[in-house]
Amino acid sequence: MSSESNTDPKPDLAQQVIALTDAAGLVELKDWTTIQLTGEDRVALLHNFCTADIRGMEDGSVREAFILDGKGKTLGHVWVLKQVDRIWLSTTPGQAERLIDHLDRYVIRDDVVFQDLTDSVRSGLVAGAKARESLSTAIPDWNGGSVGSLQQTDAGWLVASAELAGNGWLVVVPTDEANGVQQQLIQSGIRSCSLDALHVLRVRHRTPWYGIDIGPDNLPQELDRDERAISFDKGCYLGQETVARIDALGRVNRRFRRFRITSPEPVWVGQEIEVEGKPVGRITTLVWEPIQNEWQALGFIHRTKAAPGTKLTPEIIVLD
Repeated sequence: MSSESNTDPKPDLAQQVIALTDAAGLVELKDWTTIQLTGEDRVALLHNFCTADIRGMEDGSVREAFILDGKGKTLGHVWVLKQVDRIWLSTTPGQAERLIDHLDRYVIRDDVVFQDLTDSVRSGLVAGAKARESLSTAIPDWNGGSVGSLQQTDAGWLVASAELAGNGWLVVVPTDEANGVQQQLIQSGIRSCSLDALHVLRVRHRTPWYGIDIGPDNLPQELDRDERAISFDKGCYLGQETVARIDALGRVNRRFRRFRITSPEPVWVGQEIEVEGKPVGRITTLVWEPIQNEWQALGFIHRTKAAPGTKLTPEIIVLD
């Protein structure tokens, strides 16, 4: 996030955002969580403890998923990278120990081994209209990265199509090679960009990140990512009863939305949104949108106030 309050837009932010949209930009995902699952039962176990259809995934594919507790609350939001002999879970920083502890408690006789690879690998996101061309220059044996694809290159890098902030490619390399790889990507015409710039894209695409927007008090359907991350046909899994009940009712009480902020007074992450003196929502991410020249935010709002164009206060309007 570019700021904890709407007071300090960054002067170089616009050029970085342009690189990540119209050209090619690289953002280092510092301390990005990577968890490895190996063993013959890895697919079956993960299938039973997340919202996505893991059994239906082909080797070399990527799928988004929520990991839930028994009450259907969200313990994790991950990108599943399915390889021939292993599965990697890729997600926001600080999630490895908690997710491994949660999944491991259900391993009884299953042949599954969990390993925290967070310190062993480094991740970065490459995005922009010219990103594919630049990546192909930097990685000659890369196959071009179709949507939902995962490829291990001859150099041992993983390149995965992932919607971390709209479409882009997650590049995962061994830690001791990270600096060299970064220089190789930059020399191919990819601009180094800040995490602040990536958060601008994330807000544009209304992409939630665990630990920033999502926590263990959220239900997965509040995030509006059903088509990307939830299978309603896969059968039973932990938390499935709650997901199915919400699907049958057709609603949750709050929705994840993007807002325009025009307040001349400071607005901050964590601030409650009030209508007629009553709290109806909360801001979770706040960014300066340099192209639109305005502050925008992500957050949750009561379903009755969630329609695009709704004016919550004179200074906060629901965008989408």
